[in-house]
Amino acid sequence: MNITRIFQSAFFDVLCRIVLAVLFTHFVYRYTLAYLTSHNLLVLLYVVMESVVVVYVLTRTVPHSRTHNPYAILVALAGTFLPLMLQVSGYALAPRVAAWLMGIGVVAAIASYLSLNTSFGITPAHRSIKVTGMYALVRHPIYLSYIPIHVGYLLGYFSMVNLGLLAGVWVLMVYRIRFEEQWLMQDQEYRAYMHRVQYRLIPFVY
Repeated sequence: MNITRIFQSAFFDVLCRIVLAVLFTHFVYRYTLAYLTSHNLLVLLYVVMESVVVVYVLTRTVPHSRTHNPYAILVALAGTFLPLMLQVSGYALAPRVAAWLMGIGVVAAIASYLSLNTSFGITPAHRSIKVTGMYALVRHPIYLSYIPIHVGYLLGYFSMVNLGLLAGVWVLMVYRIRFEEQWLMQDQEYRAYMHRVQYRLIPFVY
């Protein structure tokens, strides 16, 4: 069995869910201890955001089609798992600004998840084309919401480890957008949507 067939197998899908569940359990454990120690609002905000992600991933619908590109799959998995490894430690550079940024990001993320609903997934796949709600603003509003969340997290828990992890997440985010759009562009409806909503991530910028 080649690597593409492995990535497309039901076994691999179950394995990803198990790994995600294990990482998320460890993540909740670490952040619960951190909150009980510090009572820091940033901890709760980040837990809320990641919890919504995990719930949507575990309850996502079966796609009509899914990418066969192993690089796209690996990039998507790495981009999903890395944020769960952020450290709840570091220098508090601007805690109030951090709380505001993360609050704005979490609200935007939840609004984006609701707009996407059960069409959410990890790897590039075609479930249904969403064009309303947050998707009327940019083509990847969930990724847009991550920017204030991650910047806020760094302002609240700055360390070289967290900076390195998030730098990796941001690079992977750009590649995830490219892989996702390469796959979805096979659909005429998505190509029409790209024409109506011109910006991928940041209005008037990218």
